[in-house]
Amino acid sequence: AFESDQRLIFSLELPDASPSGGTKDILVDDAEFWYLTPYTVIGTDETGHLQNTGPQPRILRSDADRLGLVMAGAISRYYTSRARAEIVIKGHLPWALLVGQILTVIETGGSSQAMQAPITSIAWQTSEKGSPITTIRAGFAG
Repeated sequence: AFESDQRLIFSLELPDASPSGGTKDILVDDAEFWYLTPYTVIGTDETGHLQNTGPQPRILRSDADRLGLVMAGAISRYYTSRARAEIVIKGHLPWALLVGQILTVIETGGSSQAMQAPITSIAWQTSEKGSPITTIRAGFAG
């Protein structure tokens, strides 16, 4: 058996990306790749003769699929532009079920702005003048 410090790498080249020239390293410490080389001794038979795996190499464990999911998450997090919005509306509106939905357009004063941001919170308050207000926040973490 042998152990190596080599890592499986997924990469996507982004021209003119920043920071670091488009490099973002994400280590998945518990990801592993187990490879069984040809003719690896795996035991003995009942007479004591060595038994091996034969001429075909075998992959016993590969976390490549899981690393692909990590890569997809990183692309969605870092590759696309992120938008944030905080919208204050008069009145207490029953919109709690909007959390998790995607806000696609903000329209105000006759103009609209396209965006793609998850609605992260809905808050109900009373303004300093005593008026009820609903605040929708989109694109904010936590």
